[in-house]
Amino acid sequence: MADAQSEQPAFRLHLVSELDGLYLDIPTSVVSAVCLYPAKYLRFLGYCILGVDGTIAEDFKSEGLRDEDPLDAGVYYFVREGGENVLEHAVDPEALTYSHVPETTNTRDYFPSLVIARDVSCIFTNASEEMSQGIHIVPFSKGDAWLKYIVEARTAEENENVSNLTTISDIRNGMLIAEHLYKMIDIKKLVVLKTPNRVLNCTDIPPPSNSNINLYGDVQIHDTHCSG
Repeated sequence: MADAQSEQPAFRLHLVSELDGLYLDIPTSVVSAVCLYPAKYLRFLGYCILGVDGTIAEDFKSEGLRDEDPLDAGVYYFVREGGENVLEHAVDPEALTYSHVPETTNTRDYFPSLVIARDVSCIFTNASEEMSQGIHIVPFSKGDAWLKYIVEARTAEENENVSNLTTISDIRNGMLIAEHLYKMIDIKKLVVLKTPNRVLNCTDIPPPSNSNINLYGDVQIHDTHCSG
């Protein structure tokens, strides 16, 4: 699976030595906009897709590059750690488009009120609950079985207990966000990159050019750049 080849400078990231056709083409401008260290961001993408740690190299047999090494546009390889089944922890790309009516639809009724009680206001803009919406991170349409598939396929983070995360409307699968942000996420014009995570620290992310970014009207997202 691959993105369409772009005419602009790009990093091509091969993910699995056994599968020549499994790679990504990512414009260098996209990478530089979201991370100060291209090699580290490519390593993050490899982890997100395959669910295993690894390094970035110039071929599958080369010594791994350091996270801080500068990268030119070109071809790179994600060299995974360990000898487990290459796709053991990967999420099936075809399953990403899977949708069905969840078995436990009754949990959806009280989900928004639980999210509001926990978050109080939009977690990004501080917009009031009247202007916000409690949403599922993994979409409700995926259902309990799909969430269970993700939990079982991935290794839990340190000090993270997800063994009892079994329903799609568990409050841990939700967040309260301003309604206009939800619309942007729904049409894939906005994404959330959580840091720190297994690979990236807060300090790996470029701060915005302005401390306040005006999105709509009086609603702003403030620069909360933190130390990792």
